[in-house]
Amino acid sequence: MVDVEQRTITYANSAANILLAATPGDQFDVTAWLTRVHPEDRPLAEGQVEVLQRGQVAHATLRIPGHDVEWRWLYVRAYPVTADESGAHCVSCVAADVTALRHAEERLWHAQKMEAVGQFASGIAHDFNNVLTVTIMAAETLETVLPEDSEARPEVAAIRGASDRAVQMTRQLLRFSRREPASPRLVPLHGILRELTPLLSRLVGPRIECSLHLDADADTVFADPTDLEQILFNLSKNAADAMPGGGRLSITTSRSVIASVDPEGTPRAAITLRVQDTGSGIEAATMPRIFEPFYTTKGRGRGTGLGLATVQRIVQQHDGRIDVTSSPQMGTTFAVTLPLATSVDGRTAGAVPTPH
Repeated sequence: MVDVEQRTITYANSAANILLAATPGDQFDVTAWLTRVHPEDRPLAEGQVEVLQRGQVAHATLRIPGHDVEWRWLYVRAYPVTADESGAHCVSCVAADVTALRHAEERLWHAQKMEAVGQFASGIAHDFNNVLTVTIMAAETLETVLPEDSEARPEVAAIRGASDRAVQMTRQLLRFSRREPASPRLVPLHGILRELTPLLSRLVGPRIECSLHLDADADTVFADPTDLEQILFNLSKNAADAMPGGGRLSITTSRSVIASVDPEGTPRAAITLRVQDTGSGIEAATMPRIFEPFYTTKGRGRGTGLGLATVQRIVQQHDGRIDVTSSPQMGTTFAVTLPLATSVDGRTAGAVPTPH
């Protein structure tokens, strides 16, 4: 209950006292309470106070500091009531905590956005494939008819090389949009890492020192090998871009656990792949956006903005988790955790024994 003339909160129930960080009987100045409202929501709150002062019903959705989360969303509805025994004009306020609802709406919006982006990417990929098919066929024909000593051969080879890279980009778009089917099977992750390390050394260049340490005692996962290769190549390329002057790229594995897909299920045995660099790091303001499709901080022509988005999508498709830790000028570590597979069905990760 709010005294309009005195602009004080004269009564609050137990739930409101928790939100106000108050004890029963405390009185609060409304203006002071407004300072606790999120800065972006404060003009809206102050405007609704003016609405109340005109004797009208006010309502707004605002953020205030929370105990368990940084901000809690409240839907507040306030309406004038008749004067109390003292003659003061009061306003009754009812607030509902809608934090969970807002978070659910954000997840839904993100899912819809990703679906729209996926459809868009799929359409682009198919259109490009049609164009590339003609380009590649023409280049192959030229390679067949041109003399071995033709001065045009290097140009044709350049066309083929550019076309092949474009094909890989369209496949990446299709994989990102989930329009290209995966072929999962039992795969030893360590074997893939050992096989790809020499290629990675050439990918990142001679100024970057690559190291491989395989510490996990089990490494079999149920996955598409191409997906695993793409995870490793994208993370390594991202690391190399962060170290233009050279540095160290460390690839390691370790045994870990991962939560079950079923909220009430038993945690599963897992393997964590870490890709760590000594590069420029990621700015705090940039961190929330690094997995967004088409978002990139690289210069024009140096990135598609799909690398990390694709990695995240692949990891999610394999019931895994990806974490990142980074500080400016201190390097970055990406940790990809995937459930270990069993030979029984090729998919179900081994259960982690429950401590007694």
